[in-house]
Amino acid sequence: MSQSNITRRNFLAGCGCAAAMGLFKPALSFAQEDKTDSDELTFFVTADTHYGRFQAENNSKGNKSTIALMNAAPGKVKYPDFIGGGLVKKPKGVLVAGDLTDFATDKEFYGYNNVDGFDDDYKTDGSGKIKYPVYEGFGNHDYELNGHSHAAMDAVKERNKTRKGLTAVSNNGYHYSWDWGNIHFANLNLFPGRIDKKLGEGKISQPLNSLDFLIKDLKENVGQSKRPVVLYQHYGLNDGSLWWWTAKDRNDYHEAIKNYNIIGIFHGHSHQDMIYTWKGISVYNVNTALYGGWAIVRIKNNQMFVGLRRWHEWSIIAKKTIKI
Repeated sequence: MSQSNITRRNFLAGCGCAAAMGLFKPALSFAQEDKTDSDELTFFVTADTHYGRFQAENNSKGNKSTIALMNAAPGKVKYPDFIGGGLVKKPKGVLVAGDLTDFATDKEFYGYNNVDGFDDDYKTDGSGKIKYPVYEGFGNHDYELNGHSHAAMDAVKERNKTRKGLTAVSNNGYHYSWDWGNIHFANLNLFPGRIDKKLGEGKISQPLNSLDFLIKDLKENVGQSKRPVVLYQHYGLNDGSLWWWTAKDRNDYHEAIKNYNIIGIFHGHSHQDMIYTWKGISVYNVNTALYGGWAIVRIKNNQMFVGLRRWHEWSIIAKKTIKI
């Protein structure tokens, strides 16, 4: 495994346009709502909103500011010249990679008195403060592992019952997948695994059979098509996250996905901006929304651009050729 937390200048100097993985045109249209470019898919990613941490009367300033930046980005944020410039288009949705709350309480997720919860700001249908559909997964702070209850984890399950456009939902109701055009997406929540891990303080890290869901989902909804797949979870794949899930878990994960066209894995948890590779797969660590962490992803023709943002500026940016 190689890991990097590199500057924009060093990244571009070191890899140019990144490794080619194929030269195929999209099989299906990505059809953005504004209809301006049917061969382009845009989506945003954030993580670690931690509702309840540093909570002010109208929620934390950081979360509100990050939401405002995501809402304002379409038509205003300019892509770097090295990918051809142009303005960011309206995203199909926002992926949120875990730690939605700080202590997993019902009030932190749904709000109380004059204090907003995650659900107030991130509605599944884009009717909250964020103006796009939301696809969240739970992290370690969203159940007893770091909190006082499991209300936030269970809220993901409840929201899946009304979340529109899903392709599959796990038998236990927590994990899910969907398609945007020819791209398949799967939310694996905490991490892709089968066996609970007992951590040093005696608490349990629970994957809730997410790996079995993934294996079944990929077999039934991707199969031999070789179409692109985007995965996201809370825990990362860098060495520092081994305390949270085991090397065996990761080996089983790789065995499950190695024959599929995985174009990216997104995660949160470590509150850092990082782009690195794991067993040849591109991995993107999105920083906490509390501190202005979010990402813009554009897939156009056979190019995938990922730009990690810190507030209104680019932090780390990458482009690569993918097989569409």
